[in-house]
Amino acid sequence: MKTKLLFLLLAMFTVFTACDKAEMSPEEELQKLLPENCGKVVKATLRFNLCGIGLWGSYVLELEDGTIVQPWSAANEEVANFKPERDVVVYVSFDERQKDNRYDNIIRCKALGEYETRISKIAHVKCIVAQGKENCNINATVRNNICGVGLWVALVLELENGEIVQPWSAKDENLSKLKLLPNQKVKIAMTEVVRDDRYNNAVVCLAIGPYADKIKKYVRIDCITLIGEPIDNQVYTISAEVVDFDCAAAGVWGGIQFKTEKGEHLQPWTVSEKVRPQEVKLAASQRVTITYTQVAYDDRYKEIKLCPTFAPLPKAIAVKIIDIAPVKN
Repeated sequence: MKTKLLFLLLAMFTVFTACDKAEMSPEEELQKLLPENCGKVVKATLRFNLCGIGLWGSYVLELEDGTIVQPWSAANEEVANFKPERDVVVYVSFDERQKDNRYDNIIRCKALGEYETRISKIAHVKCIVAQGKENCNINATVRNNICGVGLWVALVLELENGEIVQPWSAKDENLSKLKLLPNQKVKIAMTEVVRDDRYNNAVVCLAIGPYADKIKKYVRIDCITLIGEPIDNQVYTISAEVVDFDCAAAGVWGGIQFKTEKGEHLQPWTVSEKVRPQEVKLAASQRVTITYTQVAYDDRYKEIKLCPTFAPLPKAIAVKIIDIAPVKN
């Protein structure tokens, strides 16, 4: 009797467990792949709202119930740099907010987009991922193998663990048309494949590329997401103006950035051993000579709470300051 009862309880537990798994929605499955602070994730479709303004220009979100949501601000740089495409299905989490004047100075056309009058929510977007890219979570950097051959000619991918893989084919034809640059940061999903003869007739130079003997495997690219701008490894020495955004920005010297003569903003993110930040005194409008190289943004300042601003700050390139000196009058 006890054996039968135990078997019955076990069977009931198995059924309930199976039901729980079956009842888990795609949104819940996806949510496990997103950061814990995303909150509730919903399914939506990106729509192009001609002449609209917002976080991603004219793009709005149409929820499954037909609600139109205007993305207005972003919780982080990755969300802000999301590349919207017409009618792409996304999974997104957001908080409702009120409109502020951050886009008041944006020049927009005067036509009325088809979704303009249907916008009923203003959104602060916390997390977003395009359908089909939810497993696109392998961090990699594009490298130039000079005379190699592959999906993107001589470009290979360096994974976080230092492993070099050669993109050989693509799951989607559109992926093969991407214009990637050396040192571009990306997230990918990939499947290992056998190297075949598809590039046998490709004309290549005879030099041996720097990554040729380091390639560990050949892969099919199943998805790829671009992260920020390509990293320029060149070292530059220029004269620049000090700009102080106070608590609205974070870096080596708090809200201090450097504005170049071309109008670019450089965010000091790290320094060489030669530079002692505590000994460098900087003030707004001061001119300095800096030697720097570009670096990738990381989370070293993630604990610093930034002040809200009415308008987004100018886009800034993260840099490592190799040397710095005031410009003498």
